[in-house]
Amino acid sequence: MLDKLENSSQPEELSLILNNNKASALNILGRYSESIVLLEKCLRYREKDYFFKNLGDSYYSISIYEKAIYNYEKCLNINDHHDEAHYNLAVCLYIQENYQFAKL
Repeated sequence: MLDKLENSSQPEELSLILNNNKASALNILGRYSESIVLLEKCLRYREKDYFFKNLGDSYYSISIYEKAIYNYEKCLNINDHHDEAHYNLAVCLYIQENYQFAKL
């Protein structure tokens, strides 16, 4: 799917959504590295809140909290009303014992 995007000057929104869904499925299967690669490719074409949130979830799942935090914050910069990103960011900060910023 992304081959089509990489060879196109106008990426198709549907292809990005399908790849986001594939990345979510890869996360469920525990294939986090593949999910990360796919989401990073999607982000080269569009910066969507849900790409950043899902990328944060992938990094969280493999305990790379700094990158998870970065991606949750990027998500929230785009969409401050993304409840899951707020919660997941707070959990990451709590795990890092950064309590003053881990507000729920």
